[in-house]
Amino acid sequence: MRNWTSALFILLLASRVSAGAWPQEKGSGFYKLETSLIVADEYYLSNGDRQSIPTTKEWTIALYGEYGLTDRLTAILYWPMKSLAVNRQVGRLSGFEYAPGGSAAGPGDAQLGFRFNVLKQTVSVWSLSFNVGVPTGQHSNREGLFTGDGEWNAAALVEYGLSLYPRPLYLAAQTGINLRSAGYEHEWHYGVEFGLDVNRRVAAILRVQGVRPIESVRSNAAVGSLYSNGQQYLAYGLEWDYKLSDRLGLAAQFRSAVGARNILAAPMWSLGLFVRS
Repeated sequence: MRNWTSALFILLLASRVSAGAWPQEKGSGFYKLETSLIVADEYYLSNGDRQSIPTTKEWTIALYGEYGLTDRLTAILYWPMKSLAVNRQVGRLSGFEYAPGGSAAGPGDAQLGFRFNVLKQTVSVWSLSFNVGVPTGQHSNREGLFTGDGEWNAAALVEYGLSLYPRPLYLAAQTGINLRSAGYEHEWHYGVEFGLDVNRRVAAILRVQGVRPIESVRSNAAVGSLYSNGQQYLAYGLEWDYKLSDRLGLAAQFRSAVGARNILAAPMWSLGLFVRS
């Protein structure tokens, strides 16, 4: 069975607007409601080649939140809802059905976590982040259209943030491991991001983030499967934020990937509304 969905959402909450390693102040928060869309008709094989697949659409609505429990400890939540659809493929002349198509909708896998500030200096900060993936998604479907992978996982990251004030720039970086269960290979996660305040209302964020298996493995899953071992990719994306007020804003984002293995070969487009409290 094929599990048609996007591997880009494995990027450990990479679509958040909040900058890198900085924790929330006690009692303050950052919340984002985002919708994203991927439409793919190709898939990256385990050797990096592309293969045609029935057109696959994934629409996600997700809530992301951060809340400062203390000035050094921030709670994190990511909760997605997914809608998946695969086009039916029928021969134009023969009428033979090559792919039955189908659709599914439901909750995806949630992420719960904490960020702990280890060291905060005048212009820089070091933090540790711990995230747990909760298998709240659907992992049983007659058509193989799953919204979750059915396994618990735990990720630990070291994060660094640097403000280039008085220039309106910041730099953030992270690296760590994602420990998976149910026979899945553990992964190495890494990434950098650059933020620029273009003016008082507009900001731009460039992100580059990657995933690699810790050990070299060979995937034995069907083409199109999200839940195969040996996934890897280097994702890049650009986000534009527009402040409607001091607390409310809009975020638009584009993401794609290179050097990919065992994921859909298509970009992701997203639009979100964020609030700071």
